[in-house]
Amino acid sequence: MENISDQTGRAFEFAIVSELARLSGITLTSRASDAQLRDRAKFEDLDSYRKQVFQEAAKALVQTLLVDGVNSASVDRLSDDEATAGDVTDIRISPTGMHPVVNLSIKNNHHALKHQRPPSLMQQLGFAKGSPQDYEYRTQLQSVFDTFYVASRKLVPGATMFSQLKDVDDEFINRQLYAPVCELVTATLRKYLVNDIVCKTFFRFLVGNTDYIKVVLCQRRLKLTNFAQIPTPSGCDANYSRAKPSYIYLAFDNNWQISMRLHTASSRLDEIEQIPSTKFDTQPMRMPLQSTYIQF
Repeated sequence: MENISDQTGRAFEFAIVSELARLSGITLTSRASDAQLRDRAKFEDLDSYRKQVFQEAAKALVQTLLVDGVNSASVDRLSDDEATAGDVTDIRISPTGMHPVVNLSIKNNHHALKHQRPPSLMQQLGFAKGSPQDYEYRTQLQSVFDTFYVASRKLVPGATMFSQLKDVDDEFINRQLYAPVCELVTATLRKYLVNDIVCKTFFRFLVGNTDYIKVVLCQRRLKLTNFAQIPTPSGCDANYSRAKPSYIYLAFDNNWQISMRLHTASSRLDEIEQIPSTKFDTQPMRMPLQSTYIQF
């Protein structure tokens, strides 16, 4: 099921592409047209104020991005599969002639880089699924999950919701799930990030493997950050502290600092698969990039 953040994000993408489509010389790819048809209902379901904000923000963004001399351009909307592969572009504007392609990563009221899942860590580092490295890590992670489920059944027999565990022991999830997962992920990162190729792969997974402009809408202001020509790191220090059992901190040697906060992605405990639904909220703490702001 798509969450509210995804719905509003796609509604904002819809508003931007709709504004672009109003201009003469702009054509939509078939994929973009299909995405517009899919997301129209998400936009129409917004309240009138949010619709107005999205439309005004889209107009301000388009006026800023389309430079003089652009007479025609193709507009595409990329799929989540490409984001998983490292291209975080949501909207791609490809002008004809000599003007450069503009890649946009669209965010509504959040600055996250990624929301990656712990089980796929080795793919994020560049190892194939089913490889010996992946098998070893997933086996260790499943052991953590199994221990968590055994402890949860002892704490609240028959529990189906994470909240039932927290009601009995407020620190249970931190102690039995977040801390051991973060400890394992940190140890795994420390093991493999000493390899500069793996380090570069992981950094590009988190930040993006193509040049793009990150567009963040917050209330009635747009923040535009140019993620272009970023030096790739060759090393990274991963740190974990029990003082914050759900956090991992990454310090790359290209002066980027990133935090990864583990949290539940579903309110329910999955007793069938015995893989609790978790993901990281990955945020930049320090990034040597310049941003511009548009008030509208």
